[in-house]
Order: sequence, then C-alpha cells, then structure tokens
Amino acid sequence: MKPKTTRPVCVDFLLSTFHLMAQEAAAQRDEMAANQLKRIAAEVSARCLSDNRTLDDWKEQRSGLRRLLLEMLGLDPLPARTPLKVRITGQLERDAYRLEKIAFQSPPGPTYSG
Repeated sequence: MKPKTTRPVCVDFLLSTFHLMAQEAAAQRDEMAANQLKRIAAEVSARCLSDNRTLDDWKEQRSGLRRLLLEMLGLDPLPARTPLKVRITGQLERDAYRLEKIAFQSPPGPTYSG
C-alpha cells in the first residue's frame, strides 16, 4: 500500500487565493470594459447631431448619416429583398381583435416565428 501524500495546507491556501484573484481580475476587466463602452457612448451622444442647428442642416447630412449607419450595421449595400413566405400557424380570437401566430423566412433559409 502506497503512503498517502498530502499537500501542505499553505499550498491549498495559495491555490484558492490565486483562483479568487483570477475571478476578481476577470470581474475588474469586465467592469473596465463596460465603463469604457459607457464613456464612449456618452461622448458619441454628446456629439450626436451637434452640427445640426436647423432643419436644412439635418437634410444636408441625413443621407450621409444613413449610409454610415447602414455600413456600420453591415447592411451596405442592402441585401436583396426576397419573399417572406409567411405562414399563419394559429389564431386567437378576442372580442375586439384577432391575434395571428405567424412564421416567415427572412433571409431565405431560417424561419422566424412570433
């Protein structure tokens, strides 16, 4: 029979301390990232439309801002429109209205329901 080897208590303590420190560091990184995003969002919001003093200013910049937004969303150029292939999967009749449950495809392939 082999003799039972034991780790010194101090090794267990150190390992648990390192584990807790790693968790704390991860939480701090998450908090720092969230704070950075909040700061950037606040700066963008403060600058948002600051150059637009009149309706004419807005009309001049509107198409460029829309194009920029679509580009940031990965929608420039816009995808081709395709048939939605809507199916009514059920109905709920109420006194003042009717609720229809539907499923549709957009883009072709995946089906969404609601």
